[in-house]
Amino acid sequence: MRYLLFTLLAFSFINVSAQSAFSSDRPGQSYSPTTLNSRQILVQQGFEFGGVLRDSITVQRNTAYFTEVRVGLGQNLETGLGYGNQWLNNTVTDNEFNFQTAQNPWLMLRYSLDLNSPKWHLGFLARSQFNNIEYRGMLSYDFLEDLSFTINYGIFHNGEFVDGFYTINASYAYHRFAYFIEAYGANYYTPGGRDFRAYNMGGSYSFSPNFQVEIFGGWQSSIMAQDVTQPFVNVGFSWLIDFQKEEEEE
Repeated sequence: MRYLLFTLLAFSFINVSAQSAFSSDRPGQSYSPTTLNSRQILVQQGFEFGGVLRDSITVQRNTAYFTEVRVGLGQNLETGLGYGNQWLNNTVTDNEFNFQTAQNPWLMLRYSLDLNSPKWHLGFLARSQFNNIEYRGMLSYDFLEDLSFTINYGIFHNGEFVDGFYTINASYAYHRFAYFIEAYGANYYTPGGRDFRAYNMGGSYSFSPNFQVEIFGGWQSSIMAQDVTQPFVNVGFSWLIDFQKEEEEE
């Protein structure tokens, strides 16, 4: 908790011009470097279905949801709250899904640095569940009007172990559709940390400038236990609530 409070205080002294965009973190694992404008709220909802395969045999199935609400504060700052739960089924012993112990919610603070460039975007994110802390840097480049690349790199620390994680994302937009392909993974700095590589791909469809639906799938492989694979499919939506625009229209 003290790490998050320190980060909040540090960001509170930064004062730069605000950015605006409907830039959801979904689909995929890469977080956007772009912050919301003041009085904008973005709801990001995902539902995931997956399993654990050992030597191509399913030994576990899982289903989960994760909800994140982002709130623009202005001055290139935004805060957010994320919460999720999951259910697991051990296929070796039974066919029932068992609810896992509820985890603490994620508290998040995001800052977008103004690079005075229409193509480059740089952001920083800190989030915590009180018993851990994650710092993440996000950089994106709009190579063409409809083609962009995004990379994330971060450090996760929970008091017991430390690991580093990364994402590399390429996305292409065509009218209301957007498609992406992504590689991501983690490597531990201390024993006990995560150690995997993964890939996913998918897309989204925008019904309006404020609402889109997403679907993507992929798989994760352990570097140490190479016979274990974790495939998954994720579906969800992103919904932007823009109070500022509504008042301007009135």
